[in-house]
Amino acid sequence: MITVDQAVDKVAKIAENRWQDWVRGFGDWPLKILLKPPSSEEQLATELLEAQNWAGLWQVALKAGRLPGELKHVTRRVKGQGNYRLPDRLIVPDVESALATAPDVAARYRQAEARHQQAIAVPAVRWTTPADIPTKAISRIEKLADHDWAHALITAEWGAHKMDRAERHTPVGPNRTA
Repeated sequence: MITVDQAVDKVAKIAENRWQDWVRGFGDWPLKILLKPPSSEEQLATELLEAQNWAGLWQVALKAGRLPGELKHVTRRVKGQGNYRLPDRLIVPDVESALATAPDVAARYRQAEARHQQAIAVPAVRWTTPADIPTKAISRIEKLADHDWAHALITAEWGAHKMDRAERHTPVGPNRTA
């Protein structure tokens, strides 16, 4: 049985490891975090009080808004004592919910998202969607200070302008082709 904090930390760790894929539009949603309730009647019977307390803590966390998603439950039976509804999985529906567990990662994600949209808007940049941006480029773009990023955009725009002018002024004649 994993705790609320362990599950939320696991989501934060996944966000840390996958945010660059997410900013590029990759990733399967929803995320499903296994909570590991007692898996057998015997195990539940042995740990019944602990399991009930554990399930209660999950419900409190859900009602308090501490979870980045919803709970999926499973029903387990203990002979002679009835059925028990236990949390089985934490279902994290989307990127924003996952990023809510890791504010530093969320800030990096949002910065990268904005920068990638800015890059895509520059005609000289060959990327047309975030999915086109290689992971190495994402890492390099992320490491740039804001003023360096601004200079990179200006340079790319200048390059696009120069290429456009060169194409318009390329001499065309019998010995020259455009």
